Amino acid sequence: MPKISVVVPVYNVERYLGRCLDSLLRQSLRDIEIICVDDGSTDGTGALLDGYAAKDARVKVYHKENAGAGGARNFGAERAGGEYLFFCDPDDWCSRRMLGRLYSNARKHDSDVVVFGAVRHDGMSCIPEARFPSRRFRALGRVFSGRDAADFLFVSAWANPWNKFVKSDFFRARRLSFQNIRRENDLYFSYCTVALAGRISLANFAGYHYRMHRAGSLQDNVRSDGQPLCWIEAWRAVKARLEEEGLLETYSLGLLRALIGTGVRSLLKHADAKAIELLYGAIREEVEGIAEKCEGKKDRLTRSESSMLESVLKDPSPVSALAQLALRSKNPPDRFPERLALGAIRLLRRHLHFLAK
Repeated sequence: MPKISVVVPVYNVERYLGRCLDSLLRQSLRDIEIICVDDGSTDGTGALLDGYAAKDARVKVYHKENAGAGGARNFGAERAGGEYLFFCDPDDWCSRRMLGRLYSNARKHDSDVVVFGAVRHDGMSCIPEARFPSRRFRALGRVFSGRDAADFLFVSAWANPWNKFVKSDFFRARRLSFQNIRRENDLYFSYCTVALAGRISLANFAGYHYRMHRAGSLQDNVRSDGQPLCWIEAWRAVKARLEEEGLLETYSLGLLRALIGTGVRSLLKHADAKAIELLYGAIREEVEGIAEKCEGKKDRLTRSESSMLESVLKDPSPVSALAQLALRSKNPPDRFPERLALGAIRLLRRHLHFLAK
C-alpha cells in the first residue's frame, strides 16, 4: 500500500486545481496516492482531473453527484489505502518536502496525528503569513496526548483538516469523519481527531499554503448564504461525541474556550443582523451550559477570555462581544507593524471590492 493517501475534495476549481495537483505530484516522497473526488463540478474541473489521471497512475479520480465537501472527503477516505491520511483543499498547495517530513515525523514518534504549520495567503491583502503550532503544545514535549492539552487543545490545534496528518488505522478505529453540512464540515473532524488521539507530535514548519478569501468559495459566500448556525451545529456534534466517549468533563474548558473564541469570532462572518443574533443566542445558550462544568477551572482563562465570558453570560445582545473583538483587533499583542500593515491593506482591498460591486 502507498505510504500516504491524499484526499482532495474538488468542486468548480478549474482555475486553481493545477497548482494543487502539481505540488502533490512533485513531492519528494513519491510513494503516495492522490484521491480526487469530483463533487459534481459544472466547469472544466472534471476533464482536468481526468487528464492528470491519464498522465500519472498515482492520481485516482471519482466523479459523483454534489453532496458537499464533507461528503466528498468521507467518500475519498473510504477508498484510501495509504498508511497515513492527509486532506488537501483543491485551491491550496504544498511545499515539495512537506509529505516526506510529515511521514518521517509520524513514523519516528508512532503518532496518531502530526500537527504542523501553514502559510496563509490572504486574497484581500496578498501578504503571506506563516503560522506555527502553539507554544503551549511545544511546552508539552515532542509527543503528548489530547488529554494532556485538554484545556487549550481546540483553540491551539485550529479547526482545519489541512494541518493534521493522520494515521489511517487511528482514523478508522475511532470512527472519525466529516459532517455533511454546508459549512464548518471539517470542525468535527479537526476537534475529534486531536481530542481522541493518544499520541500527537509536532512538526514545527509551515509546509501547507492556504488560500484565504477566494472568490466563489463557501467561506466567501458565508455572509449571505442564510445558514448562520453551521458553526454551532458542528460544535454541538463535537460535544456529543466527547460526552459519548466519557470525556466531556475533561474537555469542558477547551470547549468553553472554543465557544467564546472561535465561536464568537464566527459572528463576524455574517452581514445580516438577524443571522448574527440567531448565532449569538445559540452560542450564549451553550456557554451557559458548559460553563457550569468548568467550575474550578475558570481561573485558567486569560483576562480577555474571562472578559468575553462575562459579556456573553450577562448580555443577551451581541453588541458587547462584537465591541470586544473590535478592540482586540486594534491592539494586537505581537508583530504590531506587520499586523497593522496587513489590517490596513485588507481594509483597503475590501473597500475597493465593495465599491466595484
